Amino acid sequence: MRLKQKRQEIYNKFGDTLRIRISSTEDIPPPYSSDDEKKIIQLKSKGKSNQQIANCLNRSYWGIVDKIRRMREKGVEI
Repeated sequence: MRLKQKRQEIYNKFGDTLRIRISSTEDIPPPYSSDDEKKIIQLKSKGKSNQQIANCLNRSYWGIVDKIRRMREKGVEI
């Protein structure tokens, strides 16, 4: 019901020019392991950029940015 309402709302706003894709849980990347977190800390301490870290861990740039932000909020020294 809620999905139908949202589709109608979007259709009313944008017409039929917009395609809606419903994502599945397969689109969600796996959680960061403790090894991933250690690697992020290690690479940051070596002065690597977030993009370089993302490439190394095969993650998205914004995923790394968000992970570093969350680690800092937990008090992890990066």
